[in-house]
Amino acid sequence: MVGHSPHRSTLVKSGLAATVLALSAALMTAAPAQAATGSITGLDGKCLDVAGADSANGTPVQIYDCNGTNAQ
Repeated sequence: MVGHSPHRSTLVKSGLAATVLALSAALMTAAPAQAATGSITGLDGKCLDVAGADSANGTPVQIYDCNGTNAQ
């Protein structure tokens, strides 16, 4: 065969393998994260508390007495 070489065949196979690998990686999706529930208790029995029980991004958290509210 004119223009056919073992080296070219290896390059084509390598390119095909790389393409399949890239497509496989692109099609894989991670499971969505689940929200954690429960209290995070630390030093002196204090809990991690979300200020005002707000769920907006950037809401400050504070160390507060554990009281079982939705903020904790």
